[in-house]
Amino acid sequence: MTRVRATLAGLLLLLLLAGCGGGAFGGLPLTSDSVSGTTVSRQVRYFDEGEAGPAYTFSVTVPESWVGRVTTTSNGSLVTFNYVTDAGRAAPLFTIHTLSESQYWAQNGNEPTRFGNLAVTRETYFIYNVPLDAYYSGLPKAQFDALVAEIPAIVASFSVQPG
Repeated sequence: MTRVRATLAGLLLLLLLAGCGGGAFGGLPLTSDSVSGTTVSRQVRYFDEGEAGPAYTFSVTVPESWVGRVTTTSNGSLVTFNYVTDAGRAAPLFTIHTLSESQYWAQNGNEPTRFGNLAVTRETYFIYNVPLDAYYSGLPKAQFDALVAEIPAIVASFSVQPG
């Protein structure tokens, strides 16, 4: 009987782990896309305790120098802009977060100085953050500082539409 229980428990654990695989968050796969033009649009929605928020598409304008050198990775509610080094490594530059109201206030209470507000709709908050310094990006300080200096213009171009 113990052997049967152990086998059933093992199968249940395997099923649970299989359901979490594939890099998915909230049922959406982890995606990576190249920045192929100066206008970057990505679809996002928040996931709060298993509840999916409404879908939105945001757009930002990036400098011409970012085209072909930057990629985005997304898990559905976070979109990270990564500089691709000559060695092919992705160095994070900034992340756009999509949050519910409760997530926003929980996040804002934790580290309010690390995040900047982008927009708010009736039920969704859009914020962004930049790594604290070059160390967290893995880039040389001068290169990181030059890329980060372009982020205020990028976030100023942020726009969001339903869908």
